Amino acid sequence: MTWERLRQLIEDEAKLEVDAARRQGHTEAARVRDMAAAEIARRRAEQETRMAGEVRSQLGRDLGERRRQARRQLLLARARCLDRIRAATEPLTGQAMETDAYRKAMPAHLEESLGYLGDERAVIRCAATLAPQLRELVGERGGLEVKVDPNVSSGFRLVTNDHRVEIDNSLTGRLERLWPLISVSLASRTGSQQ
Repeated sequence: MTWERLRQLIEDEAKLEVDAARRQGHTEAARVRDMAAAEIARRRAEQETRMAGEVRSQLGRDLGERRRQARRQLLLARARCLDRIRAATEPLTGQAMETDAYRKAMPAHLEESLGYLGDERAVIRCAATLAPQLRELVGERGGLEVKVDPNVSSGFRLVTNDHRVEIDNSLTGRLERLWPLISVSLASRTGSQQ
């Protein structure tokens, strides 16, 4: 074998090794590139999932806050409405006292109030227009006196002689005691119309 032929064989063999190494390098580079692309895709998906979760969470918080604000506004509007109703109702207690329905209910109101006194002596303080009917209802009962009191604009109040017990059976007092129940009833009615 000649030197020329040997050199040619060595060059051919070197080219084959270089080509094989190049192919192996390309294969390895493609494998690394594919792995890197897969890792990038995985991380991107994780990031998107995390961001979507954060966005959903933030939207949930925002929605909850908006619902709380709307509920607060609704409750404030109902409270203002109830305040207006109450303000309009209180002046009507004097007119209600003049109705037949109130006059018919007064004996029961008086008996209810007297039930709390037992045998205590008391003064029934009332508006001038109710004094005759109350005197008639009290009749001959001992220990009770009916007095007109300009500070009692509707209904009547019983006060024991020793001032330890006072029973406010004025319409304003009854409205005051019943207002929590009335306001709940009114609020539930206005809530059901929405």
